[in-house]
Amino acid sequence: MSDARRLAEAHYREMNEKDFSAAGDIFSPDVETIEPGSGSLVGLEACVAHSQAFASAFPDVRMEVVSVTEDHDRVVLESVMAGTNTGPLQTPQGELPPTGKSVRLDLCDVYEAEAGRIRRHRIYYDQMGFLAQLGMAPGA
Repeated sequence: MSDARRLAEAHYREMNEKDFSAAGDIFSPDVETIEPGSGSLVGLEACVAHSQAFASAFPDVRMEVVSVTEDHDRVVLESVMAGTNTGPLQTPQGELPPTGKSVRLDLCDVYEAEAGRIRRHRIYYDQMGFLAQLGMAPGA
């Protein structure tokens, strides 16, 4: 198992347990997280704040790995995120009130490791599908 995979799986455990105390062991201090709704977030503090905000918006969030593809210091996790939006959702445009709706979101995470920590983390998912499940866009 590559460092990237071990670290990515540790991040998923953090999300599932809502315990980000080991984030400094998983992510580099200058980690870049790229997420469709938030754009580029740089630094450990921004990375942790993003994860904590999502876990607060979906306190019962569960991340389940569907498939893993590894290539040296890069790992791609195809996953399903499931949870209920019972807390406010922080967005770059402001705070969205909880909808009480459950979501099941297919996503893809790409992690790149360097010097034993995640240096870059890109997240891909269907934003419109996500908002539709929350009742904030037409479609679901």
